[in-house]
Amino acid sequence: MTPPDSHSRAMQSEQHTPKPPDFRAKARAIKLKNALENLADGKLNTAAHQLMELFRERPLTPEGMQAATALADLAAQYEAAGKSRLAIELYEKLADEQ
Repeated sequence: MTPPDSHSRAMQSEQHTPKPPDFRAKARAIKLKNALENLADGKLNTAAHQLMELFRERPLTPEGMQAATALADLAAQYEAAGKSRLAIELYEKLADEQ
């Protein structure tokens, strides 16, 4: 069997080089988890602020989209509870960031 040429070895080397971890994605995931925990604990203002910050920073990431969904759900809860002003504020902030 003949040894691979240098080009082939370089191609193999590139295929096996691991990518570094995406630390920003890890940070976003932690931020989302914390915000959702605050939401579940009833800390609505804190959660809304954290979710909006995450959505504004990276709206097209999975975490940004989950934050937008959670904010829309919160706005719907406010609306159902008769807190129209709060619902409108959240809906408008979401719309402004699109």
